[in-house]
Amino acid sequence: MFRVLSDIFRYCFGFLERIANALFGHDFFIAYSRNDGAGYAESLDAALSEGFSVHFDSRDYPVGNDLGLLSKIRVRNSRHLVIVATPDALTGSTWVKIENEQFVAAKKPPFIVDVDGAVEEALHLPKSDKLSGWIESTRTRQDDGS
Repeated sequence: MFRVLSDIFRYCFGFLERIANALFGHDFFIAYSRNDGAGYAESLDAALSEGFSVHFDSRDYPVGNDLGLLSKIRVRNSRHLVIVATPDALTGSTWVKIENEQFVAAKKPPFIVDVDGAVEEALHLPKSDKLSGWIESTRTRQDDGS
């Protein structure tokens, strides 16, 4: 009987938590490319979820909903955007760039996690219509050119 009550309590608490996150936003929104960043993003989600509210698409997007609208709302309502910067996130993914633009439009800078030096590699030939182009256009150069 205790186990049943415990399961009901967990379910109800989880439901209320999901409603609060949908209304008020998450501490973190993780943006990544599924092509080459899913494993890293899943590990990051697991680590951050131990103490924070985290939006993670494979868990938090209901099937059949308008992902463009949901993404816009959830990105803007999140306190922090963490971009898992893999080669495809930087030069191939349209979604990662859109999520970054939505976050930056709310006057908040993203956290960019450079996976295996992918940022420097992508900036050799940045694509203006992808995240690498945004990074190139916003980065500050030092006196030594770095």
